This record gives sequence, C-alpha cells and structure tokens, in this order.
Amino acid sequence: MTNWKQYKKKNDIEADETIAKASEIAAALVLAVCFMNYLDIIFKLDKYLTFIGCFSAVALLCIPCVLVSRLKQKETTLRYGIVICIVLSVTVIYSFFTYHASMVFALPLVISSFYNDSILSKFTIVCTYLSIIGSGIASLWVAVEPSHRNATIEDTVVNSIIPMCVYYTIFAIIEYMSVKRAKRSMNQIYDDAINLERSREEMRRSQEELVFAIADISESSSSQTGTHVKRVSECAKIFGKYICNDELECEDFSVASMLHDVGKLMIPNELIEKTGKLTDEEYNIIKRHTDEGRKLLQNAPGRIMEMARNIAYYHHERWDGTGYHHIKGEDIEFYSRYVAVLDVFDALKSPRSYKDGWSNEKVFSEIVSQSGKQFAPEAVALFKLCYPEILEVYEKYDNR
Repeated sequence: MTNWKQYKKKNDIEADETIAKASEIAAALVLAVCFMNYLDIIFKLDKYLTFIGCFSAVALLCIPCVLVSRLKQKETTLRYGIVICIVLSVTVIYSFFTYHASMVFALPLVISSFYNDSILSKFTIVCTYLSIIGSGIASLWVAVEPSHRNATIEDTVVNSIIPMCVYYTIFAIIEYMSVKRAKRSMNQIYDDAINLERSREEMRRSQEELVFAIADISESSSSQTGTHVKRVSECAKIFGKYICNDELECEDFSVASMLHDVGKLMIPNELIEKTGKLTDEEYNIIKRHTDEGRKLLQNAPGRIMEMARNIAYYHHERWDGTGYHHIKGEDIEFYSRYVAVLDVFDALKSPRSYKDGWSNEKVFSEIVSQSGKQFAPEAVALFKLCYPEILEVYEKYDNR
C-alpha cells in the first residue's frame, strides 16, 4: 500500500523548494530597491540606512535557502526556522522603510500557507504581531525618513502599530480560514486515496487467491504437468526483475503467468496425456486451449487477470508469425513473449508420456537457436542472462 505520510512529506519538500525560490526572488527585489535608491531612481531616501536595512533583510532571506538542504533530509521542524527568518527580515524591512513597506507583513503568512499546516499558520500569526510591534518601535531609531525617527512612542503606537495590527488581523483571519479549509480538503483527499488503495489491495489479494485456486485445480487435473505452472511462475519472477516497472508489477506478472495454460481445463484430459502422436484433429483441439483460456478470464477484473488473459491467449504465438493465431513480432503481447520462452523451456526439459526430458544443454541450445524465429530476440537474450537463476529453480524442484 502507498505510504501517504511519505507522499505528504514529498509535498512538504516541494513547498520548501518553492519557499526557497520565493526567498531568493524577495532578496533580489530588496537588492534592486537598494540599488535604485542609491542611484536616486526611486524613493531618494537615506542611502546609508537604506543600505544597512536592505542588506540585513537580504542576509535573513538567504537563510531559508540554506535550511532547505537540511529539510530534504529529515529535519522537517526546521520550517519553523524558515518562518522565523522571514519574519525577522520583514521586521528589518519595516523598521527601516515603515509605510513604504507596509505590505511585507503579509509575506510570512503567505509563505507558511504553502504547508497547509494550521499550527504553523498560528505560529506565524503570533510572530508577525510581535514583528509589527518590534519594527514599529525600532523605526524610532533606524527609519530612513527623519520624520519617523523623530516621532514619539505614543505617535508610533497610535499611527503605526495599531493600524497595522488591525489590517493584519483582517488579512490573517482570511488567510487562516483558507489554510484550514485547504487542510480539510487535503485530509479528505488522503483519506479517500487510502480507502481506494485498500480496496485495490483487497481486489489484488482476491485475484491472487483465485489464481492459486485455479492453479491447484490445473495441477490436480494432470499427472504430468503438476508443478509446471509453479516453475514457470518462479522463473517469470526472475524475468520480472528486468522487464517490470516495480516490485508489485513483478509479483503480478509472476502470479498471472500461472494461468498461461488455464484453457487446458476445457480440453479433454485424455488428449493432454495421450502417449502416442496426436492426429491433426486432436492437435487442433489442443490448440483451442489459448482461446478457451481467454474466454475463461474474459470478464475477470484487475491487472493480474488482464495480464493472465493476454498470456493465456498469446503465449503460443511465434515471433515469425507461424504460431497458433499467426500473430507475429511486436504484435505479440509483451509479457507473453517471455512466458513463451519459459513455457517451452519447461516443456522440453520435463519428461512426458510421449517423450523423455531433454538435457539442460540441449534445451538451452534449442531456445537460443530459435531467437528471432519462434521467440522474441529480447526474450532469448534475457533467458541467457537469467539462465543460472532459472536452473536453480529446477534444482529446487528436483530435490523435492
């Protein structure tokens, strides 16, 4: 089952990276303001204080970019450190530029909202209120405009701190409610996804149990091919390590391969175990097991059954187009190309009522010689690569 905590952590890391990028942009804007003020393009404020204020804010904005590299490891609580750095930079900016930068107090809460964390939003709101008070008082000494440096504490409280707190309260309520709503929606998405994943897992287990039950019936119906499906399945798992996208798909392929001959349940057993040579009519009846297999699995839902349905129908097709249904080359279903090699390998190696089992060397030579003829070249190449592991499977069954 998907680990949704890891999925959420991945989203948090993406938020960290977005915040780091936003901090870089904010730092660049502050530097641009400082540079343009120095050239008297805008503001025309005290150049010395502007320089100190801008570079202090830039230094604080750069810290989140450094912290993100740590957040990618395990220290997710460092996001509080990011918020503190941004609040401090906002405090510095407002202390120096006062009403010129009144909108900066929205930045910390907007930044923290990326995480959809109501606790972090509350923490940010409290820190920002402290920032409004602290920066209002600090402006009495460091504001770039002399009129603010000459103001009294009473004037600053009445004309700056209280109005900013009122404006910020309105903004914070709206933003906080948005974060809470987004968090509820996200939690609902997680819950729905987990329930869906559980349903899929239950369906997959049901498919596996059904396949094992059918495989047991198939084994008990034949005295000659009893463990054939198990050996093919174990070898398919070896192939799956190379041709499947993930471990779960590899397991599905291994399970699905057990039903490659399921259609033989619909063929008279006396034909399957006949000791003499089959007549043309009998052989045509035997060939019908691929069609019967697809019919049996036609309405079965799920990925395993879809794989099994294709394998049951296509596993006797030949790469050169001379197989049961004359399907050739890339038109042969992908997984069936590999099961075809394993099925023939097992059939040649195993003794039957009408033949003795071949030696390992003879079977290997036959499989390799049919590359590009009976078998897909890539399937034969993989067979050669996995041959030692395949022999280990057969040694295990020989020792039973």
